[in-house]
Amino acid sequence: RARDEPGHLTLKFREKSEAVSNKEALRRELEEKEKKAKGAIEAPADSAFPEDCDEDPDVGGGDSDAESDRGSSGSDDEDEEEEAELMRELAKIRAERAAEEAKAKAVEQAKEEEEERQQIAVGNPLLEGGGNMQLKRRWDDDTVFKNQSRNQPKEKKRFINDAVGSDFHRKFLDRYIL
Repeated sequence: RARDEPGHLTLKFREKSEAVSNKEALRRELEEKEKKAKGAIEAPADSAFPEDCDEDPDVGGGDSDAESDRGSSGSDDEDEEEEAELMRELAKIRAERAAEEAKAKAVEQAKEEEEERQQIAVGNPLLEGGGNMQLKRRWDDDTVFKNQSRNQPKEKKRFINDAVGSDFHRKFLDRYIL
Protein backbone atom coordinates (compact mmCIF):
# COMPACT_ATOMS: atom_id res chain seq x y z
CA ARG A 1 0.00 0.00 0.00
CA ALA A 2 2.69 2.45 1.01
CA ARG A 3 4.76 1.40 -1.99
CA ASP A 4 2.01 2.58 -4.31
CA GLU A 5 2.47 6.16 -3.12
CA PRO A 6 3.56 8.66 -5.79
CA GLY A 7 6.58 9.58 -3.67
CA HIS A 8 8.12 6.24 -4.53
CA LEU A 9 8.19 7.03 -8.23
CA THR A 10 10.81 9.79 -8.15
CA LEU A 11 14.49 9.54 -7.42
CA LYS A 12 15.67 11.55 -4.44
CA PHE A 13 19.13 13.12 -4.40
CA ARG A 14 21.22 13.81 -1.35
CA GLU A 15 21.44 17.40 -0.28
CA LYS A 16 24.63 18.99 0.95
CA SER A 17 24.94 18.47 4.66
CA GLU A 18 25.68 21.01 7.35
CA ALA A 19 29.24 19.72 7.53
CA VAL A 20 29.92 21.00 4.01
CA SER A 21 28.49 24.45 4.77
CA ASN A 22 30.41 24.52 8.05
CA LYS A 23 33.61 23.74 6.18
CA GLU A 24 32.96 26.61 3.77
CA ALA A 25 32.25 29.02 6.63
CA LEU A 26 35.38 27.86 8.45
CA ARG A 27 37.46 28.32 5.30
CA ARG A 28 36.15 31.88 4.85
CA GLU A 29 36.86 32.66 8.48
CA LEU A 30 40.42 31.34 8.25
CA GLU A 31 41.07 33.31 5.06
CA GLU A 32 39.91 36.51 6.78
CA LYS A 33 42.21 35.82 9.73
CA GLU A 34 45.13 35.18 7.36
CA LYS A 35 44.50 38.48 5.58
CA LYS A 36 44.44 40.32 8.90
CA ALA A 37 47.64 38.61 10.02
CA LYS A 38 49.39 39.42 6.73
CA GLY A 39 48.27 43.03 7.03
CA ALA A 40 49.65 43.21 10.59
CA ILE A 41 52.98 41.73 9.45
CA GLU A 42 53.31 43.96 6.40
CA ALA A 43 52.50 47.18 8.27
CA PRO A 44 55.74 47.16 10.35
CA ALA A 45 57.70 46.15 7.25
CA ASP A 46 56.67 49.41 5.56
CA SER A 47 58.18 51.40 8.40
CA ALA A 48 61.33 49.32 8.80
CA PHE A 49 63.48 52.48 8.58
CA PRO A 50 61.48 55.19 10.31
CA GLU A 51 62.54 58.78 9.86
CA ASP A 52 62.38 59.33 13.61
CA CYS A 53 65.30 57.01 14.43
CA ASP A 54 67.50 60.09 15.05
CA GLU A 55 65.27 61.15 17.93
CA ASP A 56 65.68 57.85 19.82
CA PRO A 57 67.70 58.63 23.00
CA ASP A 58 69.08 55.08 23.34
CA VAL A 59 70.99 55.18 20.05
CA GLY A 60 74.53 56.53 20.43
CA GLY A 61 75.68 59.82 21.98
CA GLY A 62 74.99 63.42 21.07
CA ASP A 63 77.97 63.68 18.67
CA SER A 64 76.84 60.76 16.51
CA ASP A 65 73.45 62.41 15.94
CA ALA A 66 75.03 65.41 14.33
CA GLU A 67 77.25 63.30 12.07
CA SER A 68 74.39 61.06 10.95
CA ASP A 69 72.23 64.08 10.05
CA ARG A 70 74.87 65.47 7.69
CA GLY A 71 75.70 62.41 5.56
CA SER A 72 72.63 60.22 5.44
CA SER A 73 69.75 62.51 4.52
CA GLY A 74 70.10 62.20 0.71
CA SER A 75 70.78 58.46 0.50
CA ASP A 76 68.07 57.63 3.05
CA ASP A 77 65.41 59.26 0.90
CA GLU A 78 66.52 57.31 -2.17
CA ASP A 79 66.71 54.07 -0.21
CA GLU A 80 63.26 54.63 1.22
CA GLU A 81 61.82 55.36 -2.22
CA GLU A 82 63.44 52.25 -3.71
CA GLU A 83 62.27 50.15 -0.80
CA ALA A 84 58.73 51.50 -1.08
CA GLU A 85 58.73 50.76 -4.81
CA LEU A 86 60.01 47.23 -4.21
CA MET A 87 57.36 46.69 -1.55
CA ARG A 88 54.64 47.86 -3.97
CA GLU A 89 55.93 45.48 -6.64
CA LEU A 90 56.07 42.65 -4.12
CA ALA A 91 52.50 43.34 -3.03
CA LYS A 92 51.43 43.45 -6.68
CA ILE A 93 53.11 40.10 -7.40
CA ARG A 94 51.53 38.54 -4.30
CA ALA A 95 48.10 39.81 -5.35
CA GLU A 96 48.56 38.38 -8.87
CA ARG A 97 49.63 35.02 -7.46
CA ALA A 98 46.69 34.97 -5.07
CA ALA A 99 44.30 35.78 -7.94
CA GLU A 100 45.80 33.02 -10.11
CA GLU A 101 45.59 30.57 -7.24
CA ALA A 102 41.96 31.47 -6.53
CA LYS A 103 41.12 31.12 -10.22
CA ALA A 104 42.83 27.72 -10.39
CA LYS A 105 40.96 26.57 -7.27
CA ALA A 106 37.64 27.68 -8.76
CA VAL A 107 38.34 25.84 -12.03
CA GLU A 108 39.42 22.71 -10.16
CA GLN A 109 36.38 22.81 -7.91
CA ALA A 110 34.05 23.21 -10.91
CA LYS A 111 35.76 20.28 -12.61
CA GLU A 112 35.39 18.11 -9.49
CA GLU A 113 31.70 18.98 -9.18
CA GLU A 114 31.12 18.10 -12.84
CA GLU A 115 32.95 14.79 -12.41
CA GLU A 116 30.86 14.05 -9.32
CA ARG A 117 27.62 14.77 -11.21
CA GLN A 118 28.80 12.59 -14.09
CA GLN A 119 29.71 9.78 -11.70
CA ILE A 120 26.32 10.00 -10.02
CA ALA A 121 24.51 9.91 -13.37
CA VAL A 122 26.56 6.99 -14.70
CA GLY A 123 26.51 5.07 -11.44
CA ASN A 124 22.74 5.10 -11.16
CA PRO A 125 21.03 2.67 -13.57
CA LEU A 126 17.68 4.44 -13.13
CA LEU A 127 19.05 7.65 -14.67
CA GLU A 128 20.80 6.04 -17.62
CA GLY A 129 17.59 5.99 -19.62
CA GLY A 130 18.73 3.24 -21.94
CA GLY A 131 16.45 0.28 -22.46
CA ASN A 132 19.34 -2.14 -22.36
CA MET A 133 18.92 -2.95 -18.68
CA GLN A 134 18.91 -6.70 -18.21
CA LEU A 135 17.41 -8.64 -15.37
CA LYS A 136 19.81 -10.46 -13.12
CA ARG A 137 20.17 -14.13 -13.85
CA ARG A 138 19.92 -16.73 -11.20
CA TRP A 139 23.14 -18.24 -9.94
CA ASP A 140 22.25 -21.67 -11.27
CA ASP A 141 21.24 -20.58 -14.79
CA ASP A 142 24.56 -21.51 -16.33
CA THR A 143 25.34 -24.62 -14.29
CA VAL A 144 25.55 -28.08 -15.74
CA PHE A 145 23.02 -29.45 -13.34
CA LYS A 146 20.08 -27.28 -14.35
CA ASN A 147 17.00 -29.12 -15.64
CA GLN A 148 18.74 -32.46 -16.04
CA SER A 149 15.79 -34.43 -14.83
CA ARG A 150 13.58 -33.03 -17.62
CA ASN A 151 15.91 -33.99 -20.46
CA GLN A 152 17.05 -37.45 -19.47
CA PRO A 153 14.95 -40.43 -18.49
CA LYS A 154 15.67 -41.58 -14.99
CA GLU A 155 17.59 -44.82 -14.89
CA LYS A 156 16.51 -47.37 -12.40
CA LYS A 157 19.29 -48.42 -10.14
CA ARG A 158 19.72 -52.10 -9.82
CA PHE A 159 21.03 -53.52 -6.63
CA ILE A 160 23.69 -56.21 -6.81
CA ASN A 161 24.93 -57.69 -3.57
CA ASP A 162 28.37 -58.35 -5.10
CA ALA A 163 30.87 -55.45 -4.75
CA VAL A 164 32.82 -56.53 -7.83
CA GLY A 165 29.74 -56.85 -10.00
CA SER A 166 28.01 -53.58 -9.01
CA ASP A 167 27.42 -50.77 -11.46
CA PHE A 168 29.62 -48.44 -9.44
CA HIS A 169 32.52 -50.88 -9.64
CA ARG A 170 32.09 -51.33 -13.41
CA LYS A 171 32.05 -47.54 -13.98
CA PHE A 172 35.11 -47.16 -11.79
CA LEU A 173 37.00 -49.80 -13.77
CA ASP A 174 35.99 -48.24 -17.09
CA ARG A 175 37.02 -44.78 -15.99
CA TYR A 176 40.29 -45.36 -14.18
CA ILE A 177 41.71 -48.75 -15.03
CA LEU A 178 40.68 -49.93 -18.48
